Amino acid sequence: MAKKPNQYRSALIAVESAFQRRNEAVVGSDPGSKAASLGSKVGESSWISPKAKEYAEVVRGIVTRITEGWGTAYDATKAKTDPERDKPMVDEDSDEGWKAHFLEIR
Repeated sequence: MAKKPNQYRSALIAVESAFQRRNEAVVGSDPGSKAASLGSKVGESSWISPKAKEYAEVVRGIVTRITEGWGTAYDATKAKTDPERDKPMVDEDSDEGWKAHFLEIR
């Protein structure tokens, strides 16, 4: 299922360490530069930097793997718990039973 063990944990650790580096830069400075750092706008160059693209790819990968996992788990659960799974779509003995033979609905 997973390509490598703890891949989600590794990605979240990387995000956490990036946050901690940023937090240390803000907390470790004097109050004036701390306020300036928090109040500064994020420029366009920050959004198109290689690090931003790398971060976006990591997040995209995490979200993709999570949603694929949800889909797989949902399908597996539905297959195990669906009360109609062993019944044909059309009852061959009913008035509509001819459909099972001519339309191959089973």
